[in-house]
Order: sequence, then C-alpha cells, then structure tokens
Amino acid sequence: MTKSDQSEDLRLIAQLREADDLRTETREELGWIEEDIRNGDVSRQDLAYLRKLSEELLGGAPEATQRSGKVIRVCFVGDSITNGTGDDSYQGWAARVSHTAWDDGHDVTCYNLGVRGDTSEQIAARWRAECESRLIPELAGAVVFSFGLNDSADQDGTRRVPLDRSVAVARAMLGEAKTRWPVLWVGPTPIDDARQPVTGATGARFDLRNERVKEYSAAYRELAVDLAVPYLDLFTPLVEDDAFMASVTSGDALHPTRKGYEIIAGRVVSWAGWQGLMKGK
Repeated sequence: MTKSDQSEDLRLIAQLREADDLRTETREELGWIEEDIRNGDVSRQDLAYLRKLSEELLGGAPEATQRSGKVIRVCFVGDSITNGTGDDSYQGWAARVSHTAWDDGHDVTCYNLGVRGDTSEQIAARWRAECESRLIPELAGAVVFSFGLNDSADQDGTRRVPLDRSVAVARAMLGEAKTRWPVLWVGPTPIDDARQPVTGATGARFDLRNERVKEYSAAYRELAVDLAVPYLDLFTPLVEDDAFMASVTSGDALHPTRKGYEIIAGRVVSWAGWQGLMKGK
C-alpha cells in the first residue's frame, strides 16, 4: 500500500465515522481497520468492506473524491463577530465564506468557535483544546483567528486587555497555532461611536471607540507581518463603507446585521490569504 493509498483510506474512515447512522459495532470495526492500515497490514477483505460501507453510508465514492477542490476542516476562533451575533439568519461571515468555498468545489467543514464577549486572553485559554478535538491528522486543517473588539473595550472604566498585553497574547497564541496548522488572522471591525457606551446583558457598561479599534488593528497587522501570518485588515475599509456602517448603526452599535456580515464575507472570500488556503489538495 502506497502512502497515497493509505491517506485516502484513512480519510474515508474519518468520513464514515461522521455518518449519522453508523452503528457502534461498525465504529469499532473501523478502529481495527484503521490500526491495520497504519501498520501496513490491512487485508483486501477489509478494504472491500470500506468500499461497501462508503456506498451504503456516503452514497458511493468517498465524499473527498466527489468534489474537485480541497478537503479541509477550518476552525474559526474568536468573539461575537466571529460567532455572527446580530445576524438574524444565524450565518455570520464564517458560514458564508465556507458556503462560497463549497460552491467553488471545495469540501470545507466549518467549525464556528466564536464566543460572545471573549477577549484574546479568554480565547487563548480555550483555542488549543477546541481545535485539537476538531482538526484530525488524517484531514487538512486550518485555524482562522478573529478578535480584538473586546480587548479594546473599557469595562466600567477599565481596559479589558491593554494593547501591549493583547499583542503579547496574540503572539504566543498564533505563534503556537502556526506550528500545527495553516493560520489566518481576520482583524476587528468598526463600531458606532455615537452610541457608546453600551450596557451588556449582565449590566456591565462597555465603552468602545473606533480610535482604539484602529490602534489595535494596526498593532495586529504589524505583529502578523512579524509572524508571517496573513492578516486581513477589516477596520480600514469598513469604517469608510457606508453600507457596513449603516448595518452596525441599525444593529446594537457593536455588531452588524445580516448585510454587514455579507460584506465581511465578501472581503474574506476575495482576500489572498483565504484564496491561498483553498489552493491545492
């Protein structure tokens, strides 16, 4: 068995394990077959069994070979903008970007790991475990980070994460991530200055200002160059985008509505960083 054949068979096993109607005993059998494949000792009968399962559970050939583009799992790690808060379609920009990639022939599994209110420090405490449980060795994976608004906010008069600390946390987090997977970084978005401060669901008061968001985004961009991580500056073009700013204004002053997330997704899709991630197999 060649390494290419081995990789394809392991990829097929990974897809079969995600089948909704997979029985427990079949899952155990797949574990034994996987071990044999890794040891180079798989039988023809077992390989035939895998092909039969793929026909029954996947509708024929493995899904990886049914699409012409890249097969990849992508973790979108960040805050409420990553989550898509404010979008009444509950898609945000991550799902829209992944859907466009699907339309382009790629097989993208989208994991939205955005948590409302999270700062870089909170993301740093969870990203590794969340990504490791989703990005398996048998399939290509990538991590797209996006955060910064919450870092730049003053909560009840105190900065949540000062700029120098935010940069240091980002350096450690993205530096580690890029040793494991391809990494992209999407910057923070502008807010409605005129409606600050705002009161959160818990009653805490948050004050965000575009001047500070701009400062954080610029520092992130500089760090990204140093880390050799592709960075998408959203603040600079979007603060001048009337449609996007109208979307934020019609929302809660922090999060855009559906139209705003469509605009973000359009910029990510056309970004060289995302396009580069989708190239190859």
